[in-house]
Formats: sequence, structure tokens, C-alpha cells
Amino acid sequence: MITIFIGNLPNDTKQSQAKKLFSRFGEVAALELIVPPAGRPFQGYGFVEMEAEPGRAAIAELDGSIYRGAILCVAEATPAQLAQRAARDATAELAVPLDEVPPSNLLRRYYQVISVEKAPGPMPDAEGDWCRYELQSGSSRITGLHRGTLEEVTAYATECAAAFNLRSIKGKSPKNLAFLRRKKTS
Repeated sequence: MITIFIGNLPNDTKQSQAKKLFSRFGEVAALELIVPPAGRPFQGYGFVEMEAEPGRAAIAELDGSIYRGAILCVAEATPAQLAQRAARDATAELAVPLDEVPPSNLLRRYYQVISVEKAPGPMPDAEGDWCRYELQSGSSRITGLHRGTLEEVTAYATECAAAFNLRSIKGKSPKNLAFLRRKKTS
């Protein structure tokens, strides 16, 4: 049995929808969508328990896939995530949602692409296809508009997230951010 972390679910996802998403790979032993304390909406993540083989097949197929306009983050739960879950279960009123855990080297939050969708261009006469993309790191979000197909803009947004993450690690703007400046001017 493995525990799978699923992140970047659309905020209106129902338990039954998430279970259906994973059930096509095998029996879902347990599924828990994390609901924060009263008054706050579902924040798009949860845990799924499945047998190891179908669970790993679900991870391989679903990680990075687009589900209802959001790019899913699906991985085997880390020890830190499992510890956070156990602490929340033991003391539900005192638990801290994952988005509010102070950053550390072990729990560093990275930018990731959470959605890419077709959008109108920046000007009424803009030519070509345009897409809006959204990156997220904890509670920080970056929204951008880029010209290209859905696949091209997804690749571009993934490169942007990687560049932000590299900058976060090094503490300054890396030389490879030049690819962003070049693409913007072309």
C-alpha cells in the first residue's frame, strides 16, 4: 500500500471526482481531500491510498496531466507530507495547512504550473493563438499571457517555473533567465 499526494486539484473538486480519477488504475483504499479550518475553501490537495503497483501507474500517468484546466502534481507522499498529515489528524484544530508551513530547506516550496488555458490576445487585433498560464508556489501566484498553442505555452510556463525555482535556490537571477528575455523580444 502506498500513499499518494495529489496537488493542484481545482478548488471545486469533489471527493467522488477525485476517486473516479484514480479508480481507473485500481481500487482506491482511501481518499482524503484536505479541507482547512472552517471558513476557508478547499485548497486543491489531498492524499490517496492504493496498492503499490496501481498507485505507481496512477502517479506515472497523472503527474503533469491536465485535469479540468489544472496541471496536476501527483507523487508518492514524502515523509514530511505524511508527518504533516499525521499531526493534522491527531490535532485537527491545531494543525497548520501545508500552505502555511514556514519554508525550510526540507520543505522548500517551488513554483509549478497549475493551469494553462486558451485566452484572447492582449489587443483586439492580436494575431495567432494566445494562452493564459498560472504558476504557484505556496500562496504566491504568477499569471502570464503568451502567444502559442496550448502545448507551446505549457512548455514555456514550465521553463518559467524552472527559472524561478533556480533563482530561489541560488538567491539571484541565473544566467539562464536570458531565454525568457530573448523569447519576449521575438
